[in-house]
Amino acid sequence: MPITHNVIPDFQCPAYTEDDAVSYLLAERVEALRIRREEESKCYQCHIRDMENE
Repeated sequence: MPITHNVIPDFQCPAYTEDDAVSYLLAERVEALRIRREEESKCYQCHIRDMENE
C-alpha cells in the first residue's frame, strides 16, 4: 500500500519498509512547504494591497 501524507506510518508493521518511511516523510515535507507557500503568498498579496491603499 503506497503511503500518502494522510497515512500515519506504522513502524511496528512488518510490511512497513524504509521506502515507505521515506515516502511518508517526503510527502509530509512537500505538504508543509505547500502550506507555507500559500501563507506567504497571502501575506505578500495583503502587503501589496496595503501598499496600494496608502
